[in-house]
Amino acid sequence: MAKTNFTKAEEALAEALQKMTVDKLYEATESPQEIDLTKGKKSLNTIQRHLKRLHKEDPEIYKKFNVKRKKLAEWIEHPEKIKSEEWKTIDLITTAIEAYIKEKMSSEKSTDANIIEQERLKTINKRFNTNEKWLPLK
Repeated sequence: MAKTNFTKAEEALAEALQKMTVDKLYEATESPQEIDLTKGKKSLNTIQRHLKRLHKEDPEIYKKFNVKRKKLAEWIEHPEKIKSEEWKTIDLITTAIEAYIKEKMSSEKSTDANIIEQERLKTINKRFNTNEKWLPLK
């Protein structure tokens, strides 16, 4: 059996790996502002989404976080015009919203007593031999 020469394949692999490392370094040094803008856009969109959802439960939620809807819409429209001071406030708002949501979720978790009370109230008027998914016509 003849020996197989892999030198060409090894050289091609080495060139490809070198090109990949050069591309990664080039991307890392090319534009750090673009990376910050994409992260900023994501954080702005999450702020807007959370505030819209929380606004349905509490109409005063925008006042709690000192955010105006017009300012938030302006930030989302033109994230490149946002100053570094405003980015800091945006970060503070995101952390405050996340803490608020975690606090709200922990307070709403069902305890055993709550579950028992809900089931007791549900079974007071329960009819026998009926499916709980639908109510029969009268």
